[in-house]
Formats: sequence, structure tokens, C-alpha cells
Amino acid sequence: RGVVKMVNNERRFGFIKYKEKSSKDLFFHFSNLPEGGRGVMGAVSEGDEISFVVETDRKNGKKMATKIKKHSWSSSSISSSATTNEDS
Repeated sequence: RGVVKMVNNERRFGFIKYKEKSSKDLFFHFSNLPEGGRGVMGAVSEGDEISFVVETDRKNGKKMATKIKKHSWSSSSISSSATTNEDS
């Protein structure tokens, strides 16, 4: 898991802070997001908590994030909204 540190929507890439003690951030491309970074499930913003797989880019040999999943919907926010809906 990590946190989205920077997003460049125009160029469709970003960086993830993924190790507390590491000064290096992990690159990701929007093509590795759900829906290619479009739509509700694919959109990410700075500060979003995400999970991912670290792979080596075949073109440049550098590590990058793939198979990215956003974790904005915590179980506590889902259960509190369910409680609110039941009360109405």
C-alpha cells in the first residue's frame, strides 16, 4: 500500500509514496489504473490510499506500480452510510 503523492492529469502519470523510510517515490501511469484513470473507479487524487503491484518496466528497467486499486472507501465509512440510510 501507498499514498498518491503527485498526479499529472495532462500527461497521465503520477508518483506514489510507498515506503516510510525510502526517499524514492514509485512511478505509475494511468494505463495501470482501473478504467485507464477515467471514471469514478479510475480517478485518483493526491492523498488517496492505494494498493498496487511493483513491477519492472521493460522499456527502462525501472520499478513502477501496476494493477492499482484505490482504497478511498473504508469499511467504517460504508457502514456509517448504511446506518444513515436505514434511519431515513
